Amino acid sequence: PPGAGAQSAAVSVARQPIFDARFRVVAYELLYRDAPDSAHARIEDGAVATAHVVLAALMDIGLERIAGTLPVHVNLPEALIRRAAEFPLPLPPARVVLEVLEDVAVDEAVLEGLRLLKATGYRLALDDFTSARADPRLLELADSVKVDLLDEPAAGQPEAAHTGRAV
Repeated sequence: PPGAGAQSAAVSVARQPIFDARFRVVAYELLYRDAPDSAHARIEDGAVATAHVVLAALMDIGLERIAGTLPVHVNLPEALIRRAAEFPLPLPPARVVLEVLEDVAVDEAVLEGLRLLKATGYRLALDDFTSARADPRLLELADSVKVDLLDEPAAGQPEAAHTGRAV
């Protein structure tokens, strides 16, 4: 069921459905939780949280049990983007969409890391997108854009939705 979590050692993985415009589930975002009953994440280090999610999803649970045949979205902290050449991700690109978080500081090193990940076959999604934080360089690389309607003023929502890749 949506939001269901699965225990992995001392952490849990929650899945959150991602819907299309017709409210069909098209993917699941995998989220770090430090305990099975946690409604919110308490994250001190984004790279460590991502590592826990990846290990639980691949080793303990399996992508098929978490999401069936649907793709999964995994948050990609800035530190991992910047070091993409040094640390290849152990995730199957055909099944995984990497989410670029809204707090990523975009510079040439980040863009280089994202280009490398795309060249490896990963799809990229911009997370919590708002028109106020739009960076055209990221929009060029993104395969999809997750619009944050709670942070997007009503007047900007049509513009945000017209990126052509909004989910």
